[in-house]
Amino acid sequence: LFLGEAAKGYIPPGGESLEQTLDKDSQPNPYEALAVGPRSDAEDRKLNDNLWPDVPVELRATWIEYYEAVEHFINQLMRAFAMGLGLDEQFFQSFVNQHGSYLRATNYPELNAPLAHGQVRAGEHCDYGSLTVLWTQAPGLQVNYKNQWIDVPVREDGLIVNLGNLMAA
Repeated sequence: LFLGEAAKGYIPPGGESLEQTLDKDSQPNPYEALAVGPRSDAEDRKLNDNLWPDVPVELRATWIEYYEAVEHFINQLMRAFAMGLGLDEQFFQSFVNQHGSYLRATNYPELNAPLAHGQVRAGEHCDYGSLTVLWTQAPGLQVNYKNQWIDVPVREDGLIVNLGNLMAA
């Protein structure tokens, strides 16, 4: 299922390095992921060109349902952001109605050997879009605030919303 540079489908352990988004040389990150996203064709938003595994059979339908629920949640957040900024609630709609958001599940398998020098589980990176919604099940996520790494608390049944670079202006 791995699509190499396309970042859709299965990404094997060591298949990418997040720090490269900051133009940093880095070791591959030892996690694996499954990522799906919309076609580049704005008319087809149904995730049809993704590579799906054959099993479990219900994975595709479940992921599409979850993707659409998160998409709805993000649209609500963007309306709330606009109103909070004193703008018309539809202000951001034209910027997000043809988004290219990915749904990604990342697994951090148990390590059988120490990490290589300079290697980290998932490298430092920027979320370059408007926002990222994360559902975490275990500690490990950190944010860099004033050059200090701070642990993000994990809340049962909670979501983490990171504002990305597009919301920084």
